[in-house]
Amino acid sequence: MYGQIYLYELYRLRYLLLTNRLQEFDEAAALMHKYNSKFSPFEANLFDFLQGIYYGQKEQFAHALAIHSRNEADAELYLTKVTDYYYYLSAVHGHLYHYSLSVHYACKALRVYQNSNNLLRIVYVKMILAVNFIFIGQYEKSEETLLLILRDAEQLKDRESLDYYATALQLKEALRHTACNNFC
Repeated sequence: MYGQIYLYELYRLRYLLLTNRLQEFDEAAALMHKYNSKFSPFEANLFDFLQGIYYGQKEQFAHALAIHSRNEADAELYLTKVTDYYYYLSAVHGHLYHYSLSVHYACKALRVYQNSNNLLRIVYVKMILAVNFIFIGQYEKSEETLLLILRDAEQLKDRESLDYYATALQLKEALRHTACNNFC
């Protein structure tokens, strides 16, 4: 019985993170922390994972990385229940300018999302890959990935991704005109 209550509360914490209600998350997590010793191994892992997301959203990336790294060994055990582990680990590494590690974990996240047919998350992971490819100087790979994102976003009718793409094209065109005017 307690396990179901704990799990419900943990998924409520996840909801608070997804809706960016960090103050409410902080308060609810503090209450949940006192039951931590009663959690099953999965619940303890999930609670820690949520803490990692929380610190990432608060832009305390080193703290988030420490939490996610501590749970990496268990990530494979719970991959079917917590499919976002590698996604968040990749994002944190990207924020810390660890671009090669970000690519590594993004590739792992991509495989998880492909196996679970999570098409929207596939698009988001490809965005992480494209950006990181730029930072490590793999421009052709980035362009290929961006073209795949565009195709996927059109199929999903993902307005947000398509709007980002249109804005990027406008910026590229503006930069080209500026460069041409300055050097032509």
